[in-house]
Amino acid sequence: MTPTHSGQAQSLPELFAPPLPWILALVLGGLLLIVDSLLPLSLGNGTLYALLMLFAFFIPSPRAPMVLASYATVLLLAGFLLSTELLGVPEWVSVYNRLFALIVICVSAWSIQERQKAGSALQRLYDELEQRVHERTKDLCNLNQTLIEEIHQRREAERILRSHEAALEASQAALEQSRQDLQDLTAKLLTAQEQERRRISHELHDDINQRLALLAMDLQALEQDERGIPVAIRENLRSLLSRTTQLSDDIRGLAYQFHPSVLDDLGLNAALECLVDDFQTRTGIKTILVCQDPMEDLQEDVSSCLYRVVQESLSNIARHARSARVEIELTADEQRLELSIRDHGCGFEVHNVKRGRRGMGILNMQERVRAVQGVFKLDSQPGRGTLILITIPLSVRFRQ
Repeated sequence: MTPTHSGQAQSLPELFAPPLPWILALVLGGLLLIVDSLLPLSLGNGTLYALLMLFAFFIPSPRAPMVLASYATVLLLAGFLLSTELLGVPEWVSVYNRLFALIVICVSAWSIQERQKAGSALQRLYDELEQRVHERTKDLCNLNQTLIEEIHQRREAERILRSHEAALEASQAALEQSRQDLQDLTAKLLTAQEQERRRISHELHDDINQRLALLAMDLQALEQDERGIPVAIRENLRSLLSRTTQLSDDIRGLAYQFHPSVLDDLGLNAALECLVDDFQTRTGIKTILVCQDPMEDLQEDVSSCLYRVVQESLSNIARHARSARVEIELTADEQRLELSIRDHGCGFEVHNVKRGRRGMGILNMQERVRAVQGVFKLDSQPGRGTLILITIPLSVRFRQ
């Protein structure tokens, strides 16, 4: 059964079905009109038309109370016109009686209609509640079936998981071994890279640069020869000598970039001082270097690691930090060696560093420090600068 809202329009079959209550209401209304027309006007017989409202309880249409009230009102007016007057009674008494009867009819119609609305709403709520209970019961049955299936699947998964625990442990051990092998390979690659840089630097400095120096000396000797060399050729010799000298300087700088010879000849402290002086000259950024005691007895890989970290950090500062001051401190005690590099630039969000050129530089520093069993820490916040702190244990500080 679908409840009908009181505000919806009803069709003629719905309005007049079933027909028996409507027929009885029409007949009763006619009888009441006859009785009303025969009785004196002064009597309160107009309230008899309210009996028609009783048929609204037997007619399911929501418009029945208003239709019956309208019918009773028409009969009330017709009875007012057809009834005889009672002598000695003022006319306003009859009008008052008819108005009172009209109020009784309207109130009855409104009361019956509201009751029907409440009944319809209650029936609708009851139907919705039944539908919800049915749907909820169905959902609970489906959920129960789903839980049974999930329990079965979970038991099966637990059985499979227990059967593969040994394989998982073996896989984890293999993964850990692979990670360790990868770190060892990275350390070997960094060592090989540094050795190759050292070899190329030596070749550039000791071989090619010396050849260019001899070539420059020969050109200078030709240019200074007092024999009859035309002025144009002498100018060309002077130009070749200048370009050869510039090329020699460029190769010397390239060899220094590959591997500074001062790092092998004078140690880490001197190499860092040269690096800082060159950085200040190129960028104009004030750089303060504090080194605790000369450390000539460091292992080559440790010296190279610290030097490359400082070199990469200064390069990042020059490109990104927008800092006017850099502080570098290298200290050592009985247990560890520490290197700190601090700038007062713009900083950045560490977790947002992408694997671009800048991110690869940080990753390269981390791998170099890990290769010498050190710890790499990076602390930076936007607007608060950046701090790099490196700690290397005493066991790998000195040569064996």
